[in-house]
Amino acid sequence: AGKQRLVFVPSGYLFYLPFAALGHKVDQSWRYLIQDYSCSVVSKLSDVQRLRQPPRPFQGTVLALGNPDGTLPAAAEECLEIARMVPGSTSLVGREVSVRDFRELSGSSYLHLATHASLDSSRPWNSYLVLGNHTRLNMAEVYLLPLESTRLVTLSACQPALGEHLPGQEIASLAETFAAAGANSVLATLWRIPDESTRDLMVSMYRLLREGRSLGEALREAQLEALARPAT
Repeated sequence: AGKQRLVFVPSGYLFYLPFAALGHKVDQSWRYLIQDYSCSVVSKLSDVQRLRQPPRPFQGTVLALGNPDGTLPAAAEECLEIARMVPGSTSLVGREVSVRDFRELSGSSYLHLATHASLDSSRPWNSYLVLGNHTRLNMAEVYLLPLESTRLVTLSACQPALGEHLPGQEIASLAETFAAAGANSVLATLWRIPDESTRDLMVSMYRLLREGRSLGEALREAQLEALARPAT
């Protein structure tokens, strides 16, 4: 009672749980947690201290890469719209998306990847993101990316947060690899998601970030907008 933010520090398979979608009972009716609380997930308890700080202003540029294999037309629109919101940002869509494009990361505060992900449960290191011309960005290459000054990496793809539970380790996944490479925050999907509604969700989230919301608040409000639409 009286709390506004819930912070989860999961381990193991609990990383697969969409905490914001859990239900709780309010006045004899069920509501999603996200309807009443801002929900954040951190990989270690020490990260909670960063959440106590005031929201950082939306500064810097976006590097948005999407639809490299031509199967996600709305993802291309998503990248173009997001890049148009922020002066100086870059959007690359279609076959032109390559590993070389990540050299521009040093000048971008936000990295937005709208593509497919392939996850190898038995050999997590073989997992990768699909790029243009049938090329791939694998987990080893992600570790080498210059992400220390990147505020947010958004993996607007199919299931990049899923991984393999290795004995004695946390979930090994593409999302966790981006965090280990230095990204301040990572937003990733847990299951296959429709192309068009994902575009609407992501564009709304970046709009709210520009209006001054924190990362958690912007995601929550965008999710609530989607929840209010009958189609989603």
